[in-house]
Amino acid sequence: MIRFLPLLSIFCVFLAGAQSPKNNFVTGKTTGSLPSLEYGLGYDRLGAAKITFLDTNVVIKVVDSTAVNYKVQLSNNHFAYLLKSNFKKDTTIKTQPYYLTASI
Repeated sequence: MIRFLPLLSIFCVFLAGAQSPKNNFVTGKTTGSLPSLEYGLGYDRLGAAKITFLDTNVVIKVVDSTAVNYKVQLSNNHFAYLLKSNFKKDTTIKTQPYYLTASI
């Protein structure tokens, strides 16, 4: 059991580093006629399954990208994908860490 202790501590340090939050993101707005959010990257022959269609000029927070899509953060634990052709970077948008919403 003592022989595995260094491996276990290295593994725990690796996991702690992997869970650190990213502060790198880009904000912008949707463009085009009815851009769609997708569940995944859609590498099969039918393409990705669509979550919903958005209106133009909807503020989007992009946290990652692939060759064709941007990974969009919907909440702390939920993400979707948006085509790069349906996104325009906008640096004038001021973001907050969270927004308070509730019923009146």
